[in-house]
Amino acid sequence: MSRFPTTSWTLIRSAQDADIAHRRVLLGALIDRYWRAVYCFVRARNSASDAEDLTQQFFATLLARGDVDRLSSEFGSFRGFLHAALRNFLSNAGRAARARPPMFPYAEADAAWLEDPAPSPDEAFERRWAMDVFAVAFNQLEQEMTANGRQHHFEIFKAYADDRAAGGELTYRKVAERFGVEEDDVRNRLREVRIRLRALTKNILSDYLAPGEDVEKEMALLLGQ
Repeated sequence: MSRFPTTSWTLIRSAQDADIAHRRVLLGALIDRYWRAVYCFVRARNSASDAEDLTQQFFATLLARGDVDRLSSEFGSFRGFLHAALRNFLSNAGRAARARPPMFPYAEADAAWLEDPAPSPDEAFERRWAMDVFAVAFNQLEQEMTANGRQHHFEIFKAYADDRAAGGELTYRKVAERFGVEEDDVRNRLREVRIRLRALTKNILSDYLAPGEDVEKEMALLLGQ
């Protein structure tokens, strides 16, 4: 089954000098996917307005200064690179005038932060990163199943997963009654969808891990958040 288009961290790092512009486009795609983790790290020890300023500065500096053009194996995964670069930036950052338009929808990120603040900046970063990975995988799953005529499978999975996430006790029997199928059908469809969701998630992880890094270890780390 074909994969959805992705941005590979390995591809970004291995691009030649002549591909710098293209490399920055690819980097921008990864930033769009994972910027919330940076915001949550900064927000954990700053006001919302200062967190917005610093997040703006960080990404503008990262792209303008061309750090991506000097990548080496020591940075490891994109998650590790971004986390380390952010720590270094914040140790020297000042406050800049809010002259440029917002790069991201900060109000949305801050609303999510206020709902579930993390105890520390590092935990905020890791938790938001995990949430964004699974959100991308879930979105890809829905697109794929809809395109393949299995939207009913996805709807069963979503109903069951949403209920579990909310602390509910929706049983296979109740799901079967809601969707007009047999209980065994619910069990089989949930198993099928979970397997596919895990595969999609591993694909996403492989796109930001460095060569040789363990996908299963990264998966375990994210599931622990």
